[in-house]
Amino acid sequence: MKEEGIFPDLDDESIEKVVEAEDFRDLVERQIQAGLEEAQKRVLDALNAGVEPSVIKQYENTLNYLNSITDEQIVDESDKGESLRKQLLQQDFMNRGYSRERAIKMTDKLFASGEDIEEAKQALQGNKEFFGDKYQEILDNAKKEEEENKKAVKK
Repeated sequence: MKEEGIFPDLDDESIEKVVEAEDFRDLVERQIQAGLEEAQKRVLDALNAGVEPSVIKQYENTLNYLNSITDEQIVDESDKGESLRKQLLQQDFMNRGYSRERAIKMTDKLFASGEDIEEAKQALQGNKEFFGDKYQEILDNAKKEEEENKKAVKK
């Protein structure tokens, strides 16, 4: 299979370790994992750890949306650009623990001072980090719970 290019990432050492059917299954699984993109790996890990598909979808959609936002969209002076900046800033403030009302006030102050564009760029990064960290936290907790369940079953 290595010679035919079916498993191009295999090394001789990995092949020599295949003794039982389970070893071969693990080898196939590693090959499949190697061909996945980062987002696909995250989703697969989350599903395997028992995270609800609706939660995965929510975080993946949020991260995809945030990653799709460009500087051109942020600096856009139209109503659409202004609305985007407001959303980014308000969400970033709420992520930091501010109430919705306080986040709106802080955002209005930034718009009044003319600092909204630069702050919105930073808020975009803050939102990406916040939602990425929350998603990872959910995944880590699910993996931990799965491990504890496996230990309990084994015991």
